[in-house]
Amino acid sequence: MKDELLATAARSLAAAVASAARGGHLDEPLPADSMPGGAPPTVREGARGAAYDLAFVPHTLSGRPLDDDPPAAKDADLLGDDPGGALSALAERAVAAVRAHEDPASTTHLSYGDLPAQYYVRDITGYYGVLALDVCAVTGEEPPEDLVEGLWEHLLPFAEDWRVIGVFGPRVEVADDAPLLDRLRGLTGRRP
Repeated sequence: MKDELLATAARSLAAAVASAARGGHLDEPLPADSMPGGAPPTVREGARGAAYDLAFVPHTLSGRPLDDDPPAAKDADLLGDDPGGALSALAERAVAAVRAHEDPASTTHLSYGDLPAQYYVRDITGYYGVLALDVCAVTGEEPPEDLVEGLWEHLLPFAEDWRVIGVFGPRVEVADDAPLLDRLRGLTGRRP
């Protein structure tokens, strides 16, 4: 499983949220094109969802159903007074669980169905990475280059599948020679 990109994505998200907290951006909405078909959440709401999801990674990789002794209540505030620090700690535990997981074909039980662990890790890697890009768009900071390069390679094979199920909006056409970040944003249905 590609745990290095997962680590980069989760750590980049934690750093972006920490920057948003320092800059007073937590209650600003994520970019409008980050939520196809609906109103975008705020940075804090996006971070809260990611924190809850990160808390579930070890649980999910164990093969247990979501409702079997969940690690956190959906309405629990896992971010506390230090959203970036809380996400960072949750990210490290999640990455450690992925690295320790030995069977990429084992079944994970998710709200949208059962998936082999390798596809679950693929999906959460994309989720955390794209959310990091969205938070960086709010703060006006450039996301880390290794995240942009890794996400481009990671998402390219299945971006259209995600578009079909509504995760990404319509592709935004960008020149082939545009910076990779702009092409990545276009691939994920976001305006550069």
